[in-house]
Amino acid sequence: PFGREFSIRPGNDVTVCLSPAGHVLGAACVRISSAKHSLLFSGDVCVIDQELMPGIKLPPEACDVDTLIIESTYGANATAHEIEYKSEVDRFAEAITRVIKRDGVVLVPSFALGRTQEVLNMITRLQHRGKIPQVPVYASGLGRAIYEVYVRFHDELKRNVIMTDLSEFESVGDVWDPKVVRTLTNEPCIIVATSGMMVENTPSAMIAERLVGHAKHGIFFVGYCDPDTLGYKVRTAKTGDRFAFRLDGPTVPIVCEDREWFSFSAHAHREDLCKVIDQVKSKNLVFVHGDPPALEWMMANAGKGRKKFNPRIGETIPLQA
Repeated sequence: PFGREFSIRPGNDVTVCLSPAGHVLGAACVRISSAKHSLLFSGDVCVIDQELMPGIKLPPEACDVDTLIIESTYGANATAHEIEYKSEVDRFAEAITRVIKRDGVVLVPSFALGRTQEVLNMITRLQHRGKIPQVPVYASGLGRAIYEVYVRFHDELKRNVIMTDLSEFESVGDVWDPKVVRTLTNEPCIIVATSGMMVENTPSAMIAERLVGHAKHGIFFVGYCDPDTLGYKVRTAKTGDRFAFRLDGPTVPIVCEDREWFSFSAHAHREDLCKVIDQVKSKNLVFVHGDPPALEWMMANAGKGRKKFNPRIGETIPLQA
């Protein structure tokens, strides 16, 4: 449980205590303490409240440590802090409505853990408030299974959150059967399917293969896409470009122009990471989980006056006690 200190094993002075990190359900900041040293490992953190998850909560004892190890994912992004969550939700609703009104299908490639549950609940909430037309909403298998876990641990979500009953979401089904995909995409609907980066031979890629050939449809990304992935290529493609959506499959022309990215990241932007660092008064500061430019920005701009490290994998670093 969060906030309850426990020993690693009897007779050992090393204790551990977990605090909510705000990233996804169960994500924790880990405080490890011994007689000689104390350390807080942030894991992935989100400072703002999301659709379901409340932001990071660090108790005073977690902020009093010798060493802080913190993620740096958005360290190189100079504009992420300018995006306001509610405004992004409104823009997402407008984009979905635009596609549905022209009898199109909306595909939302989404990570199975965290993002799918947030987006599904967001969509149905917007439908109930009349912000999105009432059309069927589909969810793929693993995302549905994890949704049930979110329902089970409802007390860990934001206060007063109302989760939509899973029965309101239709199942995507066997997308490796062409007949299933044709049936699925014949009428206006919203499909939230893995993978979030549209990796080849996943539900989102199989469905996108059919949608990109028609101008009325829309594909809306809600998470990070690595530049080497199919999702990134589809999102940034020009009309008329061709891609293979299946390994050893045929190339398909991109006709669909309504392809956008929405910022619903569960990672804190760099300004919020700096606030977390200021909250935790450590002697040592270690930056991890970021591309080189992100780590370099954090090293140069965060934690003034502390002993800072950007270690290589396998490197041993001397921590000040």
